[in-house]
Amino acid sequence: MVTREGFPLAHFTLAGNTQDVETVEKIVQTVEQRYGRATGVWVMDRGMVSKEKLKFLSRPGRRYVIALRRTEIVRFQKHLGRKGWQGLKDRPEVEIKPVQRATVSYLLVRSRARRQKERAMRRRQHRALSDGLKRLAKRIAACRLKNRDKILECVGQLKGKNPKARQFVAINVTRRAPVRLEWSWHIDKFKAALRRDGVYVLRSNERWKAEEFWQTYMQLTVVERAFRVLKTELLLRPVWHHYSGRTEAHIFVCVLAYALWKTLDHLLKQAGLMTEIHKPDPERPNASPKPRPMTPEVVLREMSRLQIGDIELEATDGRKLALRRVARPTTEQGRILAALQIQLPERLSPDRIL
Repeated sequence: MVTREGFPLAHFTLAGNTQDVETVEKIVQTVEQRYGRATGVWVMDRGMVSKEKLKFLSRPGRRYVIALRRTEIVRFQKHLGRKGWQGLKDRPEVEIKPVQRATVSYLLVRSRARRQKERAMRRRQHRALSDGLKRLAKRIAACRLKNRDKILECVGQLKGKNPKARQFVAINVTRRAPVRLEWSWHIDKFKAALRRDGVYVLRSNERWKAEEFWQTYMQLTVVERAFRVLKTELLLRPVWHHYSGRTEAHIFVCVLAYALWKTLDHLLKQAGLMTEIHKPDPERPNASPKPRPMTPEVVLREMSRLQIGDIELEATDGRKLALRRVARPTTEQGRILAALQIQLPERLSPDRIL
């Protein structure tokens, strides 16, 4: 449970070996009994969605924002044209488009980075499937493979290795001798898939402003980042726990990491700290990177380079004086510290005599 700004209020742990979708009613009812319905919004990902759960969440007094499964995008194919999309101020690579159907609000979201990733994956599998079919056809033509069942088995293996490309091809193995392998590509399906690339659909029973709709759902991804913070910044890898107390402790560390992460993010937004572009291309100013709001990832990466040094001085009587000093921050580190109103100490501990 988090505030509108994303700060954690409470968290729960459940027994293992339970499907996500089966936890919805239990969690909702527990929270409502403990805190009341108030004006909260339930934000869930695709794994929590089912017709029964949607009916449960649609009861009076409850609001939800959920992401629909990938197969649901086909229902919005006619809305994927060029018109009606609007960009986001803070995320120029993301475009959104609201769609209203009766009492249900939908938001189509299109991400440029996600589109490039999905197309690259399909392109790789399309090429692999095409090359595999050509090689199989050559084996058949050279009479190195004659049994039709064996040929069908090879075709099945190719489809299994390339699941993102198999829906765009029709493959036929003739029954009469000589056996031939024939295939044709569904160009219309391929073009329709290109329009769906990088798109996901959000659903809610509340009317939202388009940008607020998207930002509400994105809180879920920010919370999920706490687990990544645990694995990367804190270097605590997940382990299998055999006792409930250890599980709760592990999750508690996740929540603490998320709280610190969110606090730093909030301070950065308050300070209005932006990344600096040191070498813009004067010949292509429009293509050069633009300053963007600084993220906790960038701050932690930059501040991790801050060093502490020990200086040892030998006195005339043979004793040694140990001085622990903090290195002077770089220009970028100094800019971050000044924006966050943090004064770096000169020393972290009293001088010691060894």
